[in-house]
Amino acid sequence: MPEKIEDIFFYFLRTGLWGGDKRDGGRGINLTAGQWDRLFDLACSQAVPGLWVSGVARTACRPEESVWGKWLAYLIYIKQANLQIENAASAWTKRLPGAGVDAFVFKGVSVARWYEEPLLRSFGDVDLVVTRGWDKLEAALTDWGVAWEPEHKDIRVDNQGILVEFHRDMETLYNPFLQSRLRRMQQREGCGKELYWVCLILHLRRHCLIYGVGLKQVCDVAVMWAHAGLDAEKAAWMLRKLHAVRFSRALFAFMERHLGLSGFPLPPQYGRRQRILEQIILKEAYRLKPEREKKEGRKRAYARVFSNMLFWTRRSAALWNLMPGEACCFPVYLAVRRIRHIFWKS
Repeated sequence: MPEKIEDIFFYFLRTGLWGGDKRDGGRGINLTAGQWDRLFDLACSQAVPGLWVSGVARTACRPEESVWGKWLAYLIYIKQANLQIENAASAWTKRLPGAGVDAFVFKGVSVARWYEEPLLRSFGDVDLVVTRGWDKLEAALTDWGVAWEPEHKDIRVDNQGILVEFHRDMETLYNPFLQSRLRRMQQREGCGKELYWVCLILHLRRHCLIYGVGLKQVCDVAVMWAHAGLDAEKAAWMLRKLHAVRFSRALFAFMERHLGLSGFPLPPQYGRRQRILEQIILKEAYRLKPEREKKEGRKRAYARVFSNMLFWTRRSAALWNLMPGEACCFPVYLAVRRIRHIFWKS
């Protein structure tokens, strides 16, 4: 049985993802109350508490009864929240065609269907990719009396506490040439499973660069690879065309080591790139953005701009070996966006 806390954590997560034998599972694992708390906190920081607690439930291991009761209550809360989000997503996709707008759900409840227990995936926003009628969307929202706001190139709506985001594309790349290529792929493939899966990887890569990323998104990629019946040759071709080979091979190595998967469309690559990715996922998780916002919020405007410039330049340089194209183009994208913002305000 695993001995290190990190190994025990992944043992329960794998069990929650793929199942296990409750009669024999977890024998030999003896944890203190403090260790159980530490493991659950780790699951929450990685946005996988539902899957992780489900993994514990499939073994013979248990924390003390009062703690276990709280965890089960939290699972019920996750399921109820997911049901509300699923209903909201369904309502939007049914309402939009009446205004000449077609859209489909990307990520969230859409990718959750590949999980054995979809309602245990940690909930989030509703992401809708508009395939027809983007130019009609703002007028439709206004006519319906729905308050909306622009978010860079997207549109955001607060749907009774559920954030709904409308996107033109399944994913955004900072390299403009590859963004055009991805857009052409989307026009040709529609919402094909292979392109959907590749965009999950691209989204995860973007989070690694700018927001920080946790196991929730890694699990999305893993369960879709395991259960969606993807064409490996086609997926590999797309990853090569979109220059995502380096990152994908490091990600596949991480999933092979920690989640027990194999047979990927590209061979996993261990080494420096895999260690960089592992550091981002396990040490930063989803804390990068809120921690930076808290730190930068105390600075004056000019100091904040200079500090951000230095931070993103260093981060792009540090991640160049993992995602060279995006790491090079991202600082340029930020500079152009900042300049446009200055002139737009003036």
